[in-house]
Amino acid sequence: MSHKLTVLPHLIKHTPKVHNPVKGPFNVYAFDLDHTLIEPTSPGARFSRTADDWRFMRFTPGKTTLEKLGDIIQEDPSAHIVIFSNQGGVVAVPPSSKSCTKYTTKIQLILDEISRSENGLNLLGRLWIYASPKRPASSVSVKSKGKIKQSVVRKNTRTKQLKLQNFYKLETEQTEVEDQFVKMRKPEIGMAEEFKKDLSASYESAPQITWCHYCGDAAGRPKDFSDSDKEFAEKLGVLFKLPEDVFI
Repeated sequence: MSHKLTVLPHLIKHTPKVHNPVKGPFNVYAFDLDHTLIEPTSPGARFSRTADDWRFMRFTPGKTTLEKLGDIIQEDPSAHIVIFSNQGGVVAVPPSSKSCTKYTTKIQLILDEISRSENGLNLLGRLWIYASPKRPASSVSVKSKGKIKQSVVRKNTRTKQLKLQNFYKLETEQTEVEDQFVKMRKPEIGMAEEFKKDLSASYESAPQITWCHYCGDAAGRPKDFSDSDKEFAEKLGVLFKLPEDVFI
C-alpha cells in the first residue's frame, strides 16, 4: 500500500509512505474531493452509494481531473497535492463502522487507480488526503451529562467533592472532543494544520510551504449547498478557485 491510514474519531487521513525526495520549499495545491475531483457514477446521486460508485471528473472533452493532477506533479517538482474533505456521512467510531469502511475502501480504490495512471507513482508520493467525519451520536452533550451528575452528587462532603471532580474532568474531556470535531470540519482549518504537522514530521526540518490555491465546489453560488470551501480558503489566506478554473 502506498499510504498509511490513520482513523481517529475526529479525523481520517491517508499519508504517503514514500515521500518526495525534494526537501522543500514545497508548493501545495489543495482540493476538495466530491464534485471537485470525483463524482458518483449512479445517476442523480449526490454522493457515492458504494465504495466503487465514483469516477474522476471530466469538465471538458479533454483531460480528467486525475490527468490534470498528474500534469501538476510533472510540471512542478516541488508540488504536493492535498485533499481536504468534509465527510458528514462517515462515522469513525468505531473505525469498523459500515460508513467508515466504505469511505476508506473508496479511498484505497482511488489510490489504486492513481497507481495505474501515467505518472501515478510520482503523484502517490506527493498526495495527502484528510477527511473530517461526523460526530458520533454516542458523544452526549456536556449539558445532559451535567444533569445526570447533579442527581447523584448528594451524599457526604467528601463523596460530593469526588463526584464534582469527576464531573469537571468529564466536562473538560467532552469539551475537548467537541472542539476537535469543530476544528476539523471546513470551513475551520484544523485539517490544514494537521497536514502541515504531518508534512514537517516527514522531513528532517519543517519545510517552507507556499499555498498555490484551494479548489472546491462549495462557493456560495445559488446552486451550491454552502460556501464552506470558499470560506475555508479565506481562513487559510489562500487563493480560492472553482473546479472550472483549474480543470478547464
